[in-house]
Amino acid sequence: MIIKKLHLVILKEFFPIFIAALAVTLFVFILQFIWLYADDLIGKEVGFSVLIELIYYLMLMNLLMAIPISIMLASIITFGNMGEHFELTAAKASGISLFKIMQPLLNFSIGITFFLFIVADNLFPYATFQAWTLISGIRQQHPTMRFQEGLFNYDIQDYVIRIGKKNKKTDRKSKRLNSSHRIRYR
Repeated sequence: MIIKKLHLVILKEFFPIFIAALAVTLFVFILQFIWLYADDLIGKEVGFSVLIELIYYLMLMNLLMAIPISIMLASIITFGNMGEHFELTAAKASGISLFKIMQPLLNFSIGITFFLFIVADNLFPYATFQAWTLISGIRQQHPTMRFQEGLFNYDIQDYVIRIGKKNKKTDRKSKRLNSSHRIRYR
């Protein structure tokens, strides 16, 4: 297949936008996940290397969603810029069909589809397992931190626990609850 100058122009304009859109979408997905599990991460004295490792696994997990979104955004921006500078009009006036103009991005999308299939088959399960292992390890570092005053806790199987007050110095409950405060469920 012969790569024409028009295809090179489209690809040169597409790839920087694609990389920027990929970085932004990955950042948004990772930030959303961290915001969702902020209670589990904050105040646990987690090391910087563990956080970097968690962000790495989250990035691998969200790659499957971020790449198609960034391809779509980069394609819209690329062809929008070409339409704004009348490059699409010039290409159509010279007799090039829209399919031929879009062909390099279609080929790139088909190639990335096979890459995403391999990622979904091999890398995604590994990254998901590692991320959830890290999160559960972080949760178990200080299990008393999960007990918040005045809230019900369902972490212990077959039990619901409500903590009235915690001692701020020892981070333990200050009074022992009598048996009427304990609720057992199944």
